[in-house]
Amino acid sequence: MTIGTVSRAYEELHRRGLVIGEVGRGTFVRGLPTEAIRFGAEDDASTEAIDLSLNLPVPGAHVSELTRVITELTKRGRISGLFGYTPHLGTPRHRAVGAKWIGRSGLTVSPDEVVVTSGAQHAILLALSTVARPGDVILTEALTYPGIKAIANVLHLRLEGSLSTIQDCGPKRS
Repeated sequence: MTIGTVSRAYEELHRRGLVIGEVGRGTFVRGLPTEAIRFGAEDDASTEAIDLSLNLPVPGAHVSELTRVITELTKRGRISGLFGYTPHLGTPRHRAVGAKWIGRSGLTVSPDEVVVTSGAQHAILLALSTVARPGDVILTEALTYPGIKAIANVLHLRLEGSLSTIQDCGPKRS
């Protein structure tokens, strides 16, 4: 997360009246706003704030629809798949689709060679932990993705930035 992202988040919280800042003391959460924040429960007449500290469905009219869907899934025998985690390397179907997508670039890989990650930073962590050992030097651009700095710190890797790419992209000097 960058300082710009954090600053914009604080600005939005302040705009909504959820926090108050005091120079030299910090930022503090205010009490609930006079109008409770609503999340998709338009047809529920309640003005009670929704507790987001628990992972529960929003109460209201959606409960009957949720009950109907869960009942239908149970009848079909498909509900057990909803209670577990996905396989660590990704589902077989997702890995097969990934292998096919990689194949479009001219590389031939089997689904067994594909790992589905939870995003770019997760992929970088897996790749570097596979090929590098603590203390190794990893070459990066001088201006690099901030996430790689965090990953290098966790894996005890040393980063070495290169200015060559920046110099190659700049105006030519005589």
